[in-house]
Amino acid sequence: MVAGIALGISFLFPETWFMLFLAWVFLFALARAVQSDDRSVVPGLLVCAVPAHLIGFYWLPQTTTLFGGFPEWMSLLILLLYSVVSSLQFALCGLLYNSLKKSWTQRFSLSLALSWCAAEYLMPKIFPWALAHTQTMWRSFAACAEFGGTALLSLPLFWWASLAARAYRSKRADSAVVSGFVLLIVMISGGWIRNAQIAELLEDAPPYKFALIQGNLSVSRKGDVNSLDANIELYRRLSAESVASGADIVIWPESVASFWTPGELNKLRGTRFDPAPSITVPFIYGGLAYEKRSQAQQQAMLEAVREEVPEEFKRQIRYKYHNSAFALSSEGKLLGRYDKRALMPMGEYLPFERTFPSIRRISPHTGFFDKGRVLEPFKVPMPNGKSLRIMPLICYEDLVPRLSVAAARRGAEVLLNLTNDAWYGDTAAPFQHHLLALWRAIETRRYLVRVTNTGYTAVVDPIGRTTESLPIFTEAALNAEVRPIRLRTLYVFWGDKLVQILTLLVVGGALVLRLRSRKL
Repeated sequence: MVAGIALGISFLFPETWFMLFLAWVFLFALARAVQSDDRSVVPGLLVCAVPAHLIGFYWLPQTTTLFGGFPEWMSLLILLLYSVVSSLQFALCGLLYNSLKKSWTQRFSLSLALSWCAAEYLMPKIFPWALAHTQTMWRSFAACAEFGGTALLSLPLFWWASLAARAYRSKRADSAVVSGFVLLIVMISGGWIRNAQIAELLEDAPPYKFALIQGNLSVSRKGDVNSLDANIELYRRLSAESVASGADIVIWPESVASFWTPGELNKLRGTRFDPAPSITVPFIYGGLAYEKRSQAQQQAMLEAVREEVPEEFKRQIRYKYHNSAFALSSEGKLLGRYDKRALMPMGEYLPFERTFPSIRRISPHTGFFDKGRVLEPFKVPMPNGKSLRIMPLICYEDLVPRLSVAAARRGAEVLLNLTNDAWYGDTAAPFQHHLLALWRAIETRRYLVRVTNTGYTAVVDPIGRTTESLPIFTEAALNAEVRPIRLRTLYVFWGDKLVQILTLLVVGGALVLRLRSRKL
């Protein structure tokens, strides 16, 4: 339980050395406890996991109530359920370890490391944290994420912790400990050299001035129809100040333009759907789009329903609704529209609603959005005559590595996250979101630009450093410098294939060992 409490508290201090220290307390304490117990480690890991999630994600009830409209008692129940379900990762790790601990892997103290790595990759998470995220400040180690992503980095972390616990217990350093120390030196040296190379490339890259507008609109004000004009006017004023100071591009966060824009429009300038006609530089903003469904599509949706169809459901399915990002040229021409693909359950859609529409009664405020399709990055003209390829990622999407990897493969030079984290309130959650997201910059060696409504608005360079930021709950414009570089990392090349192969070998080996032990 001490290990779990340390891990939970570490997530309250994201992107700090204190977080890194507490994570190593967790690693060493857990490795020591597992090595000292010959019984099944599953119950102990569950006792460790539940408090870790309850502490680290204490803000979930507030967000669930605001975002999904659930009553407070149900939001507390959701936190408890979330903590229990998320703890299954620890249980799976324990099951795998119980099978591997009598194999050759234990001679090298690899059993726990392999088990954790496989379980961390296999278990889905609503808020997809990984153990490697605690090591952000250890830049030379974090640099290795461009090789196999964050999931693979859990392996050396737990191996080093297991070796340290083994050496502490035996009071000596054997060949396995020496091997782990050699790997540590190789990884850290390689990461340091790689970061130095990236830093040189950044110095030589052409700079662009990004104006990131943070209007600081509260949840109630943003959703108030009587405040829509005032909200837009606030963003226009901050944008005008940035353009006057020499901004090359202006960016607004998620769904600032709260009106619905017809999906068939090719040009917004001169129409009532242009949120900022006075902006005379390229402009990217978050808005809402809709498209009419064909009769055949509507009929297919009706046939999928397994209960009596409410009239409200029939009205809803007439259109597709999208959480979108729009890119406009300096003349107001529509350069492209991106529709969010990774939708948030209970916030942007209700799971199973399209089969059982009556579920809507549980959370009437939840959206009815549709997933977007994959598009090319926005090709945005810059003052120097070049075009900058920018791929938007809306809200939660900057936490999904495969989306950033796909963007880099499609030629994106900058990853752009448009977010509204007002739902989190004054909690650690906006900073946790940023912590998990910044690893996309390291994995792809692209700038990650995060533009949020209430914070945390920030710029992350390809080394993973937060170079510029705004305080949360501040009405301001961040005029930041971005120096895009074009590299193709190994992680962009092969994605999660390495950790997938490793997971397959670990799970397959554990099953074979379990079956063999039963036969004996």
